[in-house]
Amino acid sequence: MDVLNDIKERLEFLKEMGVIELPISMAPQVKAESVASKDAPLSERVRECKKCALSSERINAVPGAGNAGRGIMFVSMMPAEEEDREGRLFSGKGGELLLLIITGALKMTRDDVYVTNVVKCRGKGGRFPSDAEIRECLPYLEEEINTVRPKVIITLGDGAINALLNRSQGVARLRGKFYSYKGIKLTPIYHPMELVEKPSLKRETHEDIKMIISELNP
Repeated sequence: MDVLNDIKERLEFLKEMGVIELPISMAPQVKAESVASKDAPLSERVRECKKCALSSERINAVPGAGNAGRGIMFVSMMPAEEEDREGRLFSGKGGELLLLIITGALKMTRDDVYVTNVVKCRGKGGRFPSDAEIRECLPYLEEEINTVRPKVIITLGDGAINALLNRSQGVARLRGKFYSYKGIKLTPIYHPMELVEKPSLKRETHEDIKMIISELNP
């Protein structure tokens, strides 16, 4: 019954997002070493990083993963609790829901996009990173951006968009339009876990995804 309930929950999530066709794969497999080979040195440096206090609070540093072959990079603020524990992306509920957005709304596969965090380590108790910790970690993100050169960066949640644009408004005020980050178009959407807590936001997110698809396929 747990499996059936999980499938039902996923279908309801997609329906509320405005998706009427099922994705090809409801649960694409995530390879442990899905970072492009040219990024392997960066992956190793992230996992061994001790540049700030987060290194003593984390369980695992979590480097980005994917290829951005379809031009999209997702950027969240920091690893989820499950990602910190397992040392890889998409380990928790939020990651599962992001996969549904990728496969259901964007009609892409997991390996079509690149996913990462502004800050690669999770602080004790999931505390928000300090400005100094964000500054220490941003060069890793900038290196990822320079390597994969996405057409569009999609930030997830208030923390990521505020950190990259140096704003304080959050997604509710900034969504629905494109901004520029390092010469690349950037737009925010709500974090997948916010969509679970506030289902009414799913329609707005569906509109944001349609805007992104139009940008990628003019």
